Amino acid sequence: RCLSDWSSDVCSSDLSAPGREIEMTMRQCINVPKTLVTAVSNRDKVTGAPHDFYRYPARFSPIFAREAIKTFTSPGDFVLDPFYGGGTTLVEALSLGRRAAGMDVSSLATFLARTKTTPISVHDKREIAKWLANLEKENPRTNLDSYEAIDAETYYYLRNLPDEARAFFFWVFEQPTDLPKPRQQKFVRLVLLGVGQWGLDCKVSVPALAEFKAEFCTRLRAATIDFLITFRMLPPPTNCQDASFHPCGESSIAHQKNAARTDAFQIRGFLPNWF
Repeated sequence: RCLSDWSSDVCSSDLSAPGREIEMTMRQCINVPKTLVTAVSNRDKVTGAPHDFYRYPARFSPIFAREAIKTFTSPGDFVLDPFYGGGTTLVEALSLGRRAAGMDVSSLATFLARTKTTPISVHDKREIAKWLANLEKENPRTNLDSYEAIDAETYYYLRNLPDEARAFFFWVFEQPTDLPKPRQQKFVRLVLLGVGQWGLDCKVSVPALAEFKAEFCTRLRAATIDFLITFRMLPPPTNCQDASFHPCGESSIAHQKNAARTDAFQIRGFLPNWF
């Protein structure tokens, strides 16, 4: 869209002459706003839902993704990210009223992108809040052998965790099935990923069991509110034949199936069945 006036000059009159080099020059005219140039070197800490739910390795700034999308696309355009990683581009594209799709070989990336771009409703918020209230009344069991619901694959991925962390994750993994909707369960697991990163990534000491529980409950309560607000603020994409595309439209059921949805998919990869 913003690339124009491509031309080439062959600076040689005799292509068959031995030893004669052909010089090719390309002239390119690109209109790049200063905001994009500034965004490229932005070093601000990534904040805001859902970008701060989980720190995906080697992610780039959502400010840069946002400015690039604004520069090279218009509302209603289609944005493709063939290596979406943590889903930053897809989230920013939706927030700017674009349609978006992407793919990634990583099953973790697929889970993150799908969950970050799947809106939750006020009903979902109430269900998660009720589930969280019941969770806060309980205490994780320290006897790891008592978690009979943990399957062999899940145990394999968690076997090397410190006992305190393993007891916490075993305890939480038993709970999400109490939530009625898969999108609610996945949202809880997204927040749980962030808690695991908070407690285990590059840490000298591991938080206690009670600290894991308190952090998880605090994060989930805040994330649910922030995420709901984020999708309510999405602009309706233009040139869209389906009016239910916008998450604030009248048809919430149609929206959950079709609206603001990225066709994110994985090519290959494996993920434990608790994601």
